Amino acid sequence: MAMGMMNEGYFVGRKELSAWIQSHFQPNFAKIEDLANGVVYCQIVDSIYPGAVPMSKVKMQARTEVDSIHNFKILQTAFSKKKIDRYIDVDKLSKRSFQTNMEFLQFMKCYWDMHAPNGDGAHVLADAQPANEATAAAPPRKQPPKDPPAAEEKAKPAPAGARRVTSMNKAPPPAASQQLAAEVNELKNSVDNLERERDFYYSKLREVEILCQNNEGEANPFLQQVLDILYKTDDDEFIAPEEPVSVA
Repeated sequence: MAMGMMNEGYFVGRKELSAWIQSHFQPNFAKIEDLANGVVYCQIVDSIYPGAVPMSKVKMQARTEVDSIHNFKILQTAFSKKKIDRYIDVDKLSKRSFQTNMEFLQFMKCYWDMHAPNGDGAHVLADAQPANEATAAAPPRKQPPKDPPAAEEKAKPAPAGARRVTSMNKAPPPAASQQLAAEVNELKNSVDNLERERDFYYSKLREVEILCQNNEGEANPFLQQVLDILYKTDDDEFIAPEEPVSVA
């Protein structure tokens, strides 16, 4: 499964993903960075394809980068075996990169929803099954008898001129094709620019988050207020200010 950067799966929030991991894999899960040991990723694939990941070989208490890389190698083998179309950036994942682990987890959640026996995709297939069974059980309808004269009459080929006109009507004019190609390129450029802009502001927000977390011990209410703003979601009924706040 290939997921573009604008796929809706990449907009699933940290809280929702953490709750999903806690309810299905690790009840004590706390930080996205803790995924760097590869254990949860192996558990996710094993829940989708039982036996595809040799869990007995996974180092469940991995603490060092060497142990984490060992787990990711097992994960890579499972991806290759099941033909999961996703590059695993072991270097960034094992070095506790928040953004890399966040995006990889978003992919895994989307893949799990589509393929796991108890994922969202399974419910869609289960709901569709009765209708398919009813269709299969219905007896085939009998075709009415054909009128003998009509059945014996052979279809006459269309005149050559008519065939040429039909072919010309189906083929779009060159100018229209060029315009469509230009519009497609323009949309691709817009998407690329939006992705770069998103990554730029995401990295800035991440730097602010790390700065606040490193100074949480100072009991500064301002730092907690900044973290509260960073973690706000639509569920918190956050309302954006009407005018941007200028920073001197």
